[in-house]
Amino acid sequence: MYLSLPILAVNGKSAYILECASPENVRARAESFHYTREFECRLSLPGATKAPDLQLLTDGPGKASQAGFNWNLLIGPCYRYPDFGAQRNFRLRNMRLTITLSNVIFGPEVRDGQGHKRSLQGMTVHVQGFFDPGASREFPVPSRYEEPKPLLPDQPAGLLDCMRPILKPSSAGVR
Repeated sequence: MYLSLPILAVNGKSAYILECASPENVRARAESFHYTREFECRLSLPGATKAPDLQLLTDGPGKASQAGFNWNLLIGPCYRYPDFGAQRNFRLRNMRLTITLSNVIFGPEVRDGQGHKRSLQGMTVHVQGFFDPGASREFPVPSRYEEPKPLLPDQPAGLLDCMRPILKPSSAGVR
């Protein structure tokens, strides 16, 4: 799976490129897309060839992407888990960018040494972008929530505990 969308400035020129792909996509591999998830998006400056301008959807230079999706984040209660489920919100560089996955099609369940997993076979990707004068950071704000933990600690690639979103200790009481 692969998609590429230009994000235009008010003058009509391409200000950013949003690309989303899965690891098996030949075009994405040829363009040196680094994967940490089964479907991942990146926002880059046009013509960028190296970090940090190649991946702006991180907590900062050298940090992991906040725009990666694994199968276990797109099922059951994880689908709606804030900042880690099917909808991701980013505020940076005078814009608010929302990426939402829906109609996800999963491959058959496969068992391996770390539990079971399912591949992502297809989905609808909905992207919204808005001017946001209050979004002045170069990179998005890190999530206020803890990443969901595995239901079974010995199966890190298996099902996740998403029943109750947990705020990071530093975020308690912050809105």
